[in-house]
Amino acid sequence: MRSCSGPRAAIQKATRRPIDIEADSRTYGAFDELHGAVDPASFADLLQRSANTHHGVVGPEFVQKLIGTFEKSGDQISALIEKRAKTWLGCLAFIPDGQTQRVAKRFAVIGVAGEIATVFGLTGWNKGDALSAAKDGFHDWYDRRYGGLHEELAASVAALKQFMDTHLTGLPMVAGPHGGGEPKGWRDTKFLYLTPKTWVEIFHGADSSKVAHALREAQMLRPEGNRPLRKAPRAIPGRPRLSTLDIERVQAFKAG
Repeated sequence: MRSCSGPRAAIQKATRRPIDIEADSRTYGAFDELHGAVDPASFADLLQRSANTHHGVVGPEFVQKLIGTFEKSGDQISALIEKRAKTWLGCLAFIPDGQTQRVAKRFAVIGVAGEIATVFGLTGWNKGDALSAAKDGFHDWYDRRYGGLHEELAASVAALKQFMDTHLTGLPMVAGPHGGGEPKGWRDTKFLYLTPKTWVEIFHGADSSKVAHALREAQMLRPEGNRPLRKAPRAIPGRPRLSTLDIERVQAFKAG
């Protein structure tokens, strides 16, 4: 039996589960254009009738043509999928988690497959249409998943970045040495450790629990179980409970 490995397996794995996206966020609900139909419902009915009449033609033809192409260019196709997904991910407000990376790759598979079908003369689309539609689909999914969180975080992360710009390099390193008195926090190569007093100074007037929850959702704040405060590293005297923030994730956040 031939093993399921390599680029073909990667594409199969990337498309295994359906992705939930909003179907009412376009100009006409689920559609950008009605192509002469009087309303979205009429266009949806037209699509359904056309699919019932003409289904089963393009799909097998695409697969047949793809088989020969994939044997020669499978690695290049896989590389193009990875490159497209990476480009989309690089434009996001947050450093992407595993789920976001997987969803981006699935949409990249769809977009690249559409572009290949266009090259085969099976779609009637212009070059770039399939990838553009796939990118829009990914952004619709991402906005539904993270759009509200992004808006909620914008002011909080701006305050954190301002604090880091002013104080980060002056904070003592976790590994020491440690002088007298309580600093505003500590740092190491990955994390920023803030005292409760400093947290209040940074987010003065904001709901502390809501800020902490949003930062946790964005994986910027590392909790300890259900507690937003985490016990300090052993090198910090007394090991107080501190807000532990991922420096890279905070600095990578894009407000626009």
